[in-house]
Amino acid sequence: MLRYKILVFISFITSLAIAQRDEEIRAYINRYRNIALEEMNQYGIPASITIAQGIHESGAGKSKLALGSNNHFGIKCHKDWEGKGYHHDDDKPQECFRVYDNPDESFRDHSKFLLSRSWYKPLFLLNKTDYKGWAYGLKKAGYATNPKYAEIIISLIEKYELHKLDVAENRQEKIITKDTAAQSDNVPCGNVKEINGCKVITYEVGKTIDDICKCAQISSFQIYLFNDADVRYSFKPGELIYLAPKKISSNQNTYTSETNTTYREISQKFGVQLSSLLRYNNKNSDRDVPQGTMVYLNDPVVISSIETKQIAIYAVKKGDTLYSIAKMFDMKPEDLKRINELEDGALSIGQTLNIAQP
Repeated sequence: MLRYKILVFISFITSLAIAQRDEEIRAYINRYRNIALEEMNQYGIPASITIAQGIHESGAGKSKLALGSNNHFGIKCHKDWEGKGYHHDDDKPQECFRVYDNPDESFRDHSKFLLSRSWYKPLFLLNKTDYKGWAYGLKKAGYATNPKYAEIIISLIEKYELHKLDVAENRQEKIITKDTAAQSDNVPCGNVKEINGCKVITYEVGKTIDDICKCAQISSFQIYLFNDADVRYSFKPGELIYLAPKKISSNQNTYTSETNTTYREISQKFGVQLSSLLRYNNKNSDRDVPQGTMVYLNDPVVISSIETKQIAIYAVKKGDTLYSIAKMFDMKPEDLKRINELEDGALSIGQTLNIAQP
């Protein structure tokens, strides 16, 4: 009998703790949902992901780090942090974590932190309603060491229906979507031209990034993403600003630098994504390019293939796939994708493809 009473008591205490935890999480969601929506509209990070990460990383705002340092996302100091730091044992002894004046600063820094790291940038190409893609992408990019991190985040999102926030209409979204046309009449984009098939303008004195966003009907996070720029980067008058994603290759195979420059500057000059440019030239990060350096603007393997073969045109037929066409012409599927600038393997009947023929 005594054992039964003990088990009942333990069950009651456990249920009480679970209920209290659930209440704390719901209170956290209500407290920070608006700033998560603001960050989604400003930077494109799903509000569900931001809230779920905050719940998990901060213990719904009850962790020592959250209470003492207003750090809700477990972001460490790193070399670029100029603010205060708080040291405590984590993956390593006495690691430094960022300290904020208030929780809202932590949410904003979380957005900027993700956008400023190149390994997170592919996530910003996902739809903001793809919370599963974001969760698995964060884990793959190394945000956390817990092997179940993605599943934990997804579980929180689905249990508390946080995904509904990702499609929520709020005042800021309405301003961007419904009033843009009226605002763009008062804020002209300037002279829009094309480089490598991409729309681009020249940044002018007196114009702000917000002006360009309103005119081009894109968000500020897209401006930084399309231009391979850190959110802390300040665009200069006369600098090119892309209004759409750059291409993965150029019509020109190589470029010999006329002055001392950088790979990003060459990326902007030719409308080729910086990540592609670095891959073609065996570099892992942006760096200086001395005058007289030859830079590949296309994959050297594809350049070699094209220079030694004739180019033929093939029209896609019913039943064709990227792999069947590549096999038909003795090509690698990835080369076929690069030559035709295909971002995935989707094809449509009648679509024409460039084919390298012997």
